[in-house]
Amino acid sequence: MNIHDKSTTNTDKMIYLERYVNNGSPSGFTFTNNTSAGTRAFDLQEYISLHLIEFPYEAELHLGNKFNLIEKNQIIIHPDLKNYLSSMPNIKFVRKIKGIPLASGRTVYIPEFDCFVKLEYNQLLGRISRQIYPQNATHAIRINELLEKEIKRGEGIFYFPEDHARVFRLSNGNTLGMIHRDIDVMPRQNIQYTIIPAFSLFSKDILNPNESTILSQLMYEKEDKNNYVLEKIIHPIIKVYFELLLKFGFQIEAHAQNVCYLFTNDIIGVAIRDFESVDKDLGISSKYNYLFNPQYKCVSEKSADYQKRHSFMFDFKLGEYLLSPIIEEAALCGCSRVKLINSIKSLVNSYLNLLPKGFLPNNLWYSYPKTIIDRTTPSRPYVENNCPKYR
Repeated sequence: MNIHDKSTTNTDKMIYLERYVNNGSPSGFTFTNNTSAGTRAFDLQEYISLHLIEFPYEAELHLGNKFNLIEKNQIIIHPDLKNYLSSMPNIKFVRKIKGIPLASGRTVYIPEFDCFVKLEYNQLLGRISRQIYPQNATHAIRINELLEKEIKRGEGIFYFPEDHARVFRLSNGNTLGMIHRDIDVMPRQNIQYTIIPAFSLFSKDILNPNESTILSQLMYEKEDKNNYVLEKIIHPIIKVYFELLLKFGFQIEAHAQNVCYLFTNDIIGVAIRDFESVDKDLGISSKYNYLFNPQYKCVSEKSADYQKRHSFMFDFKLGEYLLSPIIEEAALCGCSRVKLINSIKSLVNSYLNLLPKGFLPNNLWYSYPKTIIDRTTPSRPYVENNCPKYR
């Protein structure tokens, strides 16, 4: 894709980047554990048929009131769940809705409503199944409420609001949920922009493999390529990452799918998404702790895996899944790896000095192996590594 093409709408650009300019996760599971053929983001179909279903009762959990385009006793489901739900009593299939699958597989853009919806998916997507339970839906909405209240224009922090969630209880005891995500970032902007998922910066266009990468297009004819990549691409996400930690105790899962760049004629900002995956450090900005379930996605200095979880989110997810591929692509375009990494370390260490001592382990960092993750147990398969790259 030519990111400077004025003949394509911003929404169409975003959809194309999500679907076709994506190398997939470094875990290797993106193209193996996915939704069914014909519903995958990288398939060539224009739309998939989502289902609007109806219950004879309202949702067990109903948070936020902005998604009022369907009734309170209704929910949208992925087509792969139709057979699972068809045999259950009290479920009525109301109508089909056109949806466009995006990179995560279960998140779709719905043109009729001009919004994103994260759908229940009770099968493997990548390394885990993607159910929406009351606790993770509540967690996402609570984070959104705090950001909406506290983040002001001019702070350099942008986010995609997740302002509504609903979860129904099924006859078999399981739950079925969805989360609404706005297509416009907050704080609101007075200009039109294209959403560039971070993974599209360094991924090949699978439909036009000879096209230059988006990062290469952005860097073209820039006099100081190192400074451009640092000031426009790398420093902004590091600042957002640590500012949210210091302000709220929120540690975002800042891999290349959860980070987006806002583009007009150039990059104007970075935005985050997917609040289900955000960790809450209970020891930082503790005045907000009352909003959160301390047993879900929360960590404290008393937690056995305190340093491991922080390192996993920073060194592995932000470092290996976002910073490393950006640096490698930038180096192919003329940047110095040494200059980029040294600048990153300097900025990161300035923030680490503001965080509690022992926030990250000394001279170690933690990752996951390339295996399926069993989320039914509290233990996680952390792998210990030496020599952190970015601190």
